[in-house]
Amino acid sequence: MSRTTVRDVTPSETAWLGDVPDYWEAVPLGHYFIERKETVSDVDYYPLSVTKQGIVPQLEDVAKTDAGDTRKLVRAGDIAINSRSDRKGSSGLSEYDGSVSVITTVMTPRGINPRFAHHLIRSVPFQEEFYRWGSGIVADLWSTRWSAMKQIVLAVPPIAEQQAIADYLDRETAEIDAFIADQERLVRLVHERRRTTVVACQDSSGTREVQLCRVLRPMNRPALGNAGVITAYRDGQVTLRSRRREDGYTFAEHEQGYQGVEPGDLVFHGLDGFAGAIGVSDSRGNASPVYHVCQAIDGDDVSYVAVLLQHLAAVGYLATQASSVRQRAVDFRNWHTLGSLRILLPPPEVQREAVASIRYDAMISEDVHQSIALLRERRSALITAAVTGQINVTTGHFRNVSGPRQTGAVTDQEVNHV
Repeated sequence: MSRTTVRDVTPSETAWLGDVPDYWEAVPLGHYFIERKETVSDVDYYPLSVTKQGIVPQLEDVAKTDAGDTRKLVRAGDIAINSRSDRKGSSGLSEYDGSVSVITTVMTPRGINPRFAHHLIRSVPFQEEFYRWGSGIVADLWSTRWSAMKQIVLAVPPIAEQQAIADYLDRETAEIDAFIADQERLVRLVHERRRTTVVACQDSSGTREVQLCRVLRPMNRPALGNAGVITAYRDGQVTLRSRRREDGYTFAEHEQGYQGVEPGDLVFHGLDGFAGAIGVSDSRGNASPVYHVCQAIDGDDVSYVAVLLQHLAAVGYLATQASSVRQRAVDFRNWHTLGSLRILLPPPEVQREAVASIRYDAMISEDVHQSIALLRERRSALITAAVTGQINVTTGHFRNVSGPRQTGAVTDQEVNHV
């Protein structure tokens, strides 16, 4: 096909990229990728997970289905994208041969540097454009089919520049990721110290064994209008989704069945609580129907109960209470299942002393979470700037073009100090 540069196409075709260098080639995605559609079994091809961190061996704590014979083949060097809106950003270049969920689009690059393509399809502007081409009955089931996505116009530099951009981003993101990993280790250490405190309390005089339903009561509040969406994360933080700088749904898009959450409520994720998505909310907002939103009964300390449940998740106790491994991300949606759990509770005064002793740790965690969020924001902005030509990666300076700048985007002065 004849070469078409960005200057030769209408601005609307590459509007999602901003004002990219006009010598970059403008070509539909389908020119650079071939869809791989082979159906295989996870017995013959090791199961992989397509996550926001890329393509990894299947995570142990994900909900599994019985559809092991109807998975898609992925080869090392392929790029996979989870097509569902609730997995936005879950994509990447595979380092493995294996199998992925049938809702995944698998593509083989041709005529494009695979590492450059990896960073391009994981950039926020591409994610947004990808979902703009999607369709579905409701937002939860919104997906983008290959027939649509192959029409997305990409702006791609010459192959040597692709390599330079890929090398630059591999190097810069690796440094940021290493720093994030250090911060996450600090969070884990803080949480481990919290759990140690809780375990020590189990030997207190007056400790009693009790069902959780005798300790917590569901609040069942009506939704609180457009107060934002509350999310419980596996690290124990429960907060407005926007505070973690993650793309997600707004309350208005998911009004049906949502419930109100007030600061101080214990929030338990019915699908992910067994993996630690439990905590006390720091915000007012709305939680989806898969959450249990509770308060403590009869003087027990809700913060202590939350830390205790996090500990029980960490040691695997909650996972053992599900009817099977495949069901453990489903059973806890039922309040009867959760409420039937038996726990050991020390007297309320011991609970309060324990909570007071870990408040300093909570402040450390909050500071570290904010640092991690800013680092991820900068990482995302750096990728966007590089794959859309806003940065000249050989000099580390911004070109004189206007691109899809993001909140927290790096500046010309900052780019070498991310």
